[in-house]
Parts: sequence; C-alpha cells; structure tokens
Amino acid sequence: MGGWWGLGVFIRGEKAAAKEVRRGFVERCGVIVRLRYRNVVRVLGWCDSRRFVAVVMEWIDGGGGGRRRNLGMWIRDCVPPWKQRVQAIAGIAGAVRYLSGECPQIGYSLRAGDVVVSKNRDPVITRFVFDDDDDDDNDSNGDRCCAKSELK
Repeated sequence: MGGWWGLGVFIRGEKAAAKEVRRGFVERCGVIVRLRYRNVVRVLGWCDSRRFVAVVMEWIDGGGGGRRRNLGMWIRDCVPPWKQRVQAIAGIAGAVRYLSGECPQIGYSLRAGDVVVSKNRDPVITRFVFDDDDDDDNDSNGDRCCAKSELK
C-alpha cells in the first residue's frame, strides 16, 4: 500500500482486487467516511476502479513545514513532557472507545508510524483495517499491526 499527499489530502491506495473484495471495500468506506472524532483522521472519500482502490483522507499537518509527523517522531524529536505524553495516550484511548462504539467491525493501527501528531499535539489514528482482512497482526510486508476494538 502506498501513500501520496498534496493539496490538503493524503491518499492511501493499492492495486484493486476481485470485484467482491472491491464491493466490501466500498461498503466499509461508506462507514469510515461518516466517522467524526478529534483523534480519528477524517476520511473525505475513496476511489474504486478495476486497477486501483484508495482512501482519501484529510491532511494532518504536524507543524513541520507541511511534514506529517507521526507519534514516534514526535516523541523522539520533541521529547515532550510526561503530561503531554499522558494527554496523547488519553486522546488515543478516547478514539479507541469511539471507534469500538461506532464501527466495531473496523480495526485500526496503533503503531507509532500510523498515529500522526497534529500541530495542536493531538494524536490522530490514520490507518484502518477490516475484520475480514488477514487475522495476522502483520501482512506480507510486515507493515500492518491492527487493534480490533473490543471495548463496550
């Protein structure tokens, strides 16, 4: 899966699969496009064609001259005080609770590289995975680790 950015959006896409898989992709995108929470990236839309599928998300500016800054970079580069780290964890926990209530069938990645920190120092979950994806925590490239929400 690759990513492109510019003009206020970030696009995460991959080669399209079978028609049934694409149909499921469209159904799930219809769910995630309605999500609205401070610590969950806003999905603006999606692309579904025979050759390519993609999710179009709001660009999260990390305050570094238009550079996306993930959670790992924020902790390494800024060395935030513990109070800010605890607030970041609380923000992520709130997003997990929201996602478990709104769309328990959709998982999300909590890896440091998939949680982007905004200019306001809010952590934002930016990667979604779905229940019928592989049950493994990693895909063949080793770049996906998902959390399945089970909070009630």
